[in-house]
Amino acid sequence: MKKLSLKHPVLFLQVFANIRDIPKDQRGNYKVKEILSMPESIISETGYFSEGVLFLQDDLRGSEEKLLSSGFIVLTDYLQTSFAGMEDILLFHDAKHPRNAGIFRMQMNGDHLSLSLHYSGNRYTIGDPARDDFRFGELHQGDSLRFTLNSKNDSHDQRKYCWFDYLFCGYEYVNEIVFDSKSKIRIPKRIPSKLNKKVELLRDIY
Repeated sequence: MKKLSLKHPVLFLQVFANIRDIPKDQRGNYKVKEILSMPESIISETGYFSEGVLFLQDDLRGSEEKLLSSGFIVLTDYLQTSFAGMEDILLFHDAKHPRNAGIFRMQMNGDHLSLSLHYSGNRYTIGDPARDDFRFGELHQGDSLRFTLNSKNDSHDQRKYCWFDYLFCGYEYVNEIVFDSKSKIRIPKRIPSKLNKKVELLRDIY
């Protein structure tokens, strides 16, 4: 175990993501309610936050320098995804300026974190129908917000129907980072059931 004391509090955001793409010939085997269901808790492979301390697995110790110079950390637990290149941890210098995080853009404005869909930079990931870039929420400390979007993607051999389901947990501040073994990090992480806001961009897509 190794402790890393930070020179100043670092903004931290926990995200849970359930991303599905289902081939057209299998679409009838699933109900939307089943696709978008989230468990009460998961076992995180990356880390967890508790009382100002961010616990990360030892494999991430190579990122010490980046962590020390970060002002904004986003940790995403993927409940399910078949998309390649999805990152568990994103490190940014700060959150005062708009930051691209997956299909979203985030920026700290006063006491809230502004969340926007960044479709124009992710149209090939998201697929059709086209969406406008827009701000869909303001996340305050302790709040929870769920964002859901569906689409279709014809960029492969056959059409796939996609669901992007994200739960943003209210931001916190990290004062210390602890690196520990994977067995110590793998503890149940509860997924909030109480939401302050729910944004659903669900369409009938054929």
